Amino acid sequence: MRSQRRRPNILLVVGGQIKEVKATRQCEFYDFSTDLWYVIPSELPTRRCGASVDVLNGNLYAINGFNGSLCFRTVDSCDPQVNRWIPCPSMEARRSTLGVCVLNNKIYAVGGFNGSKWRKSAEVFDQVSGKWSFIPSKSKKRANVGVVTVNDYVFGVGSYGGASLQ
Repeated sequence: MRSQRRRPNILLVVGGQIKEVKATRQCEFYDFSTDLWYVIPSELPTRRCGASVDVLNGNLYAINGFNGSLCFRTVDSCDPQVNRWIPCPSMEARRSTLGVCVLNNKIYAVGGFNGSKWRKSAEVFDQVSGKWSFIPSKSKKRANVGVVTVNDYVFGVGSYGGASLQ
């Protein structure tokens, strides 16, 4: 018998681009049970849009992004129990609009845009060592790629490579 999927409690939005400003520090969430949006008091340490987020061992990670003038390689983590963002080890490469996922207690980051070039490189974060390291590059440059883990496989879906929509 197939188990029924549990409905999520909240939808979390971290940073992003708001019409009046290029990037924001604001975090908010949508509560499915109340059908309302709420602003989270703990803002990101830096303004960022084009970042990617994922959860590893209960902590939320905001990875890289663009602050309105510069793509960066910074990573911040938020422990929901203390509701505070802390800096984490930076990635090896600057990139925004990257795809991320978690597999085997590691965060994988692929593709992105560094402000002038689309990236085909990929990195992995090992929480135990606290380090990011490069892994073999993809065959094509990709940004805005959706990345997900299913049954111990990582899938990338859709993307933009700079010359045409792919």
